[in-house]
Amino acid sequence: MSQGERMDEASIDQLLERGHLRRPLAEFFPELPPERFENCHVICAPGLTGAPRLTLTRMHDGVRRNITIVLVPERLSGSIELNLGRENLHFRLESEASVQAKFQLRRNATVRVGANTAMRGARFVCDNSDLAVGRDCLFSDNVLVQCSDQHAIIRRSTGEILNGHRRRVVIGDHVWLGRNTTVMPDVTIGTGSVIGAGALVTGDADAYSIYAGIPARKIRDDVTWSNSPAGPNQEERSRYFSGDPVPLEDMRAVLDSLEEDG
Repeated sequence: MSQGERMDEASIDQLLERGHLRRPLAEFFPELPPERFENCHVICAPGLTGAPRLTLTRMHDGVRRNITIVLVPERLSGSIELNLGRENLHFRLESEASVQAKFQLRRNATVRVGANTAMRGARFVCDNSDLAVGRDCLFSDNVLVQCSDQHAIIRRSTGEILNGHRRRVVIGDHVWLGRNTTVMPDVTIGTGSVIGAGALVTGDADAYSIYAGIPARKIRDDVTWSNSPAGPNQEERSRYFSGDPVPLEDMRAVLDSLEEDG
């Protein structure tokens, strides 16, 4: 069992007890004065290799507050970029697999990516929203997960912002998102499912099913997938080929526990 698998459920306090470091986020931006960061930290293993690229939106504008980045593995693989907004951001990565992805975290956002999840080229937009990605997932090329809208829609007569409420996306364990898939806000995708290439996911997807099309519709149930075209290995078979799927409500509860940890 890998280090990431042993520690993927550890809280921040438990990670620190096991030797992880709490580093000021200001260390990653030496060109800015330290007072521009308030309660901003990176939790990571000493000697971490493959650290993500960190950038700031409007880099020289204002103070950053309450930002926590938790990197559980001792080694990261792939190419990860975190573009950080102004305040109240919590990002947690548990996967040692290759992750090629860009995360745009604007404001009031929480993100968790589970152990052994691989990404071949994904982009995530999180603003006033929550994202939970389970373990053992596969994101193919050019996948977009739009956790929230990026522009306000306003009622002309009253000035009311119609899309200003908090949004969330939950992707269960062992989900395969095909090439050019787009996932829209307020979607939950159940354990073991497959989303076909080019699909636009606008509503919840049941566990152990295949969805495809624009918008995505279920085309087959009682199925799952394997990383190998020759069939499942022993771990996949024990995890995903027996038992009942995790209820969607329980999957959404993962986000609540992440917020408490932050």
